[in-house]
Amino acid sequence: MVVARWPTSGRVLGKRRVHSESLTYNQDVIIPHAINALRRLLEILDPAGREAVLVRREIALAESKVSVKQGRDQLAMGDYTGAEKAFAKAYAAVPSRKVAPALMGLRWFPRLTRRAISRWDRHLAR
Repeated sequence: MVVARWPTSGRVLGKRRVHSESLTYNQDVIIPHAINALRRLLEILDPAGREAVLVRREIALAESKVSVKQGRDQLAMGDYTGAEKAFAKAYAAVPSRKVAPALMGLRWFPRLTRRAISRWDRHLAR
């Protein structure tokens, strides 16, 4: 179950069940559509308003997720330059303590970084 909460109060805004049979299970499809919907929402909001700030933050987080996924895919194919560019784009959207070491590793030790991330992915898949 995924729960969306209001950032300041923690009040529950919505709940969504996530399972493999769900139409929204495939994040590769859902996240780009969510980004487009948030951009359309941003066009009708007051640019200086609190809601617009929250929507821009959500867009940045979603774009960062997409870039990290692209970076992992590039890394799995052995495209170190493409992976570095994707991770750099993710870090530019949302600076992260998880993305920073991967980005640094790709710049200095790309093959070792690929092995480390691959092992971590296999560990999470268990």
